[in-house]
Amino acid sequence: MRSPGQMMYSGLRKSELLKRFFSNASLYGLGTVITRAGGLLLLPLYWQKLSPADYGVIGLAQVLMVMLAPVLSVGLNDAMQRFYYEWPSENRPSYLGALWLTSCGLGLVICAFLDLVGSPLFAHVITQVPYDPLLRITLWSAFASNISLIPFTVLRVMENVRHFSIIAVVSFLFQAALSLHFLFVLEMGVLGYLMAILINATFWAVYAVFLMRKFVQWPFSLRPVMSSIRYALPLVPATVLEGAGSVLDRIVLDKFVPLAQIGLYNLGAQFGSALNVFNQIFKSAWVPFVFRTVAERDDGPEILGRFSIYYVFALCIPALAIALLAKEVILLIGDERYHAVYVLVPGFVLAYLIQGAGTAMGRGLDIAKRTEWAVVVPAVALVVSLAALYLLVPPLGVQGALAALLIATLARIGVQVFLAVHFYPRPLYLRSLLVIVLALIGAYGAGHAVHTGMLAADVGLKLFVIALAALVMFWFALDRRHGMKMLSELIRNRR
Repeated sequence: MRSPGQMMYSGLRKSELLKRFFSNASLYGLGTVITRAGGLLLLPLYWQKLSPADYGVIGLAQVLMVMLAPVLSVGLNDAMQRFYYEWPSENRPSYLGALWLTSCGLGLVICAFLDLVGSPLFAHVITQVPYDPLLRITLWSAFASNISLIPFTVLRVMENVRHFSIIAVVSFLFQAALSLHFLFVLEMGVLGYLMAILINATFWAVYAVFLMRKFVQWPFSLRPVMSSIRYALPLVPATVLEGAGSVLDRIVLDKFVPLAQIGLYNLGAQFGSALNVFNQIFKSAWVPFVFRTVAERDDGPEILGRFSIYYVFALCIPALAIALLAKEVILLIGDERYHAVYVLVPGFVLAYLIQGAGTAMGRGLDIAKRTEWAVVVPAVALVVSLAALYLLVPPLGVQGALAALLIATLARIGVQVFLAVHFYPRPLYLRSLLVIVLALIGAYGAGHAVHTGMLAADVGLKLFVIALAALVMFWFALDRRHGMKMLSELIRNRR
């Protein structure tokens, strides 16, 4: 039996659903933008103490974090998101506690085993970074992060956006303070940077334990564990393969280029990932929004199809801004060692934009509960990525790795959207999407051609191009008359 709160979405008009989605996304965004802006402001300080080779070490350590995350959680985090609103409300505390303890217990066993065999095992995967202490620190950082994964996801599922955003901001500030202390006071270099990540992750793991006391109750029911594992297990190899695909470029670069070049590549990804920040903002609101909409409304497919276009449109504006203005930002920071980063940024932005489109348009296997097909998507991407990397990296270095990333991303998202629409049919509104893409390409070409020799003038002209492109994409994303009607409803609701 659904509670009234669970059925809230069923009585909302489309304009009210749109308002709710973007309202939640804006609250997530406030915390995320603060942390991202803070990260950019800290870069000049970090660059004083960290060399491009140090950033290469950080990038390779992130390989381990990405690979471990889905293995440690065993996919139970995804299962919890999918089933939360289908569980009877009176049973949720015991079900939630059982899933969380299972995830934490399995994570501890896996990390303890990897700690015993880590040195010989990881030496074959990452050749330029020693296991002890750098990768060992990263291993236990991943374990601590796994403890807080389900508790913090619960906040998102329950749409407790304010609490989630405060945690994100405070976590960033705490880790930044630790990093600066280790770098400038203790002069620990990249070891100090990784230690700051471990201490911060451990602190929030302890906080998560106390947080979960509000959401769980004894005795824990084992009833949902097996059904959740049946749902989640097919996702684990899929997520592992997806993680492997996302870090395979750095693993291959580790074999062919020096750490300094890997560091510049990693920084290019970091600048480009400013767009991924926006995608994560929208995704934090999108995933619970989608599951709740299809559970409570009969027009779920139409809502999902139409709103996915809005999602892509909303990502295109920051994508264009980051791709065009990253050059000026890097020049303002001023360290000549890092000027070569800019040429990589637009490619990473494009890759993250394609991924964002996949987030919006590629939900379907999870909705239809056909997770046994989930492994197909990253498997295809991994094969394409491996072939492209070994063809392109030896002759082209980091540029070849970036080209391979784009090829693999297109392959992955193409397969993902195809399977999503096959198992959960919905309209794709390809005409609106095509116009948005053409407007984006034209605007980037015009903005990239701007070069007056004066930084302020270049920024002003690029901002004008971005604003003009936004108006064109906005008109077609909202489908003209359909969109104007929805906007007028939104305005009336505000009044």
